[in-house]
This record gives sequence, structure tokens and C-alpha cells, in this order.
Amino acid sequence: MTREPIVQTLQLTKRYGDKVALDSLDLTVLAGEIYGFLGPNGAGKTTTIRLLLGLVSGTSGEVRIFGSPVRPGRADLRRVGAMVEQPGLYPHLTGAENLRAFAYMRGGRLSDDDVRVSLRSAGLGSDDRAKVRQYSAGMRQRLALALALGGTPSLLILDEPTDGLDPIGIVDIRATITSLAGRGTTVFLSSHLLSEVEKLCTRIGILVEGRLVREGSLADIGRDAAQIVLEFVGAEVTDRALRHLADLGFEAARGSSLLEAVLPENGTNVGAVTRALAGVGIEPRQVSVRQVSLENLFVGLARQPGGRP
Repeated sequence: MTREPIVQTLQLTKRYGDKVALDSLDLTVLAGEIYGFLGPNGAGKTTTIRLLLGLVSGTSGEVRIFGSPVRPGRADLRRVGAMVEQPGLYPHLTGAENLRAFAYMRGGRLSDDDVRVSLRSAGLGSDDRAKVRQYSAGMRQRLALALALGGTPSLLILDEPTDGLDPIGIVDIRATITSLAGRGTTVFLSSHLLSEVEKLCTRIGILVEGRLVREGSLADIGRDAAQIVLEFVGAEVTDRALRHLADLGFEAARGSSLLEAVLPENGTNVGAVTRALAGVGIEPRQVSVRQVSLENLFVGLARQPGGRP
């Protein structure tokens, strides 16, 4: 069954003077999925989130939420829960009182049951006598998540939801996100914790210098990033192989711990490589295909100008 797009950006561009913060962004988030949005600092992730929420306007292009263009004050935005950086909490109020105050400012009301569910879902429990000024940094982060969960949103947009949390808190937030997605909530998650993205997300997009350089399932992206590994006997043979591959136009890199040549797969035919080497009397001891981790892929893309592999 085809799932409908919940979030779409169409050639979305944002400029601040001469600076291009976002360049012709096309991304799609499907109903019920957990979409991981990755990128180094300054890539344009927070700008994208602000555009999705209608907090700023794009220079050109379009943002669509639930199938319709985003406009400030649009009623559908009430179906969106968001956690963007640290909200300005009221330190003299309890967590529950903060939830009610923020709901009132958004033009709604939360029942006692709604408040209890939001606090419990964020891991704050039902005992809510402490004022926010007494909260730890982790508790403040949990309350920010509870604010995003108020009103049971259909779309949840989270910017670094585990920032400041200890390992137990990270596990709890992961369980909360998984549970919400299991009940049909669509989650758009921006995070620097790549291990959490690998555990949680069904699809990812990688943003570098304002451009979306990869988008797809982890399995598909992993296949695209696979590498051919050629192992040789002896450093001299490895050096000869590297020089010959370079002369033939193959991009190869010397392994750091093994005598190996590593080539990006990207459609490279393994047989063509081994035949080319055999033609000059070089035979690999072993040929294999190695999957690249999300971390290695991310770092490799982030270090290239414009995210080019």
C-alpha cells in the first residue's frame, strides 16, 4: 500500500542576503515513518525545520504539510508537535502548569488526562509538584518533549530530542518515539546521534551545505555506499595496483590497517577491475564488498565540498 506524503518540500530555497542557507531542497516524509534528518553544524537543518513550521518564509519553492502549502496560522499546524531547540519554559511553574500555559497560548486546552499522558510519555511521571527551576537539564529536555506531545500530534518534528539526556533517558525517548510511530504518528527527527538514527529511522536524508545529498532507506543508502575491497600480498604489489587503477580512472585508497585498495562501488564492475589488474600481472589475494557504516558515510559526505562523494 502506498503511503501518502505528510511533509514535502519542493525546490525549497532560503537565502539570507548573499548567503544560501538552503538550496533547492526536495524531500519527502511519508505517513507513519520515522525520518532521520542529518547534517553537520551549519548545514541548514534548523532553517529547514523553521520553514516546515511556518516560522520563517522561504525565498523560493514550497513547503507542504498534510498535502497543503504551509501558511502562518494555518489550522493544520495544530496537528504538528515540535521541539526546536530549548523552549522558553516558565521556571516558577510546574511541568503540568507549563503544559497548560503553552496549550492556552496555542488556542487550546489540555485535560488532566492529556497532561498526565504527555508527562508520562516524556518520562516525567505523574508526581509534578516541583517547579521547573528545580529541574535538571535532562528533566527540562523531557518537559520540552512533553510540550511537543501535547494534544497527540499527527506529525512530530524533533530537533535533537536527546540533547542533555543520560543513557537511560536516551533509551526512554527512543521507546517513546517508537511507540508513537507504532500508533501512526509521523516523526521527523534531526539528530547528531547517528547510532540512535540507525536504531530508530526508516528513512534518512543527509543535508550538506544546504543541499540534500542523500535520501532513502538505510538499506538502500548502505548499498549505494558499499566499497570493493581488494587485498594484496605485499606492500609493493599494493602500490603497483593503486598506481595502475589510478591510470585507468578508478578512485582507490590505501587501507590503513591492511594491504588493501578500497574503491567506491557505485556501479563499478568488480570483474572489470580484476581483469584490468590481471592484464598487468597483478592478482588480488581476495576480493570482497564491504558495507560502509552510516557514520563513515556521513563523515565522508560532510567533508566533501557540497557533499559530493
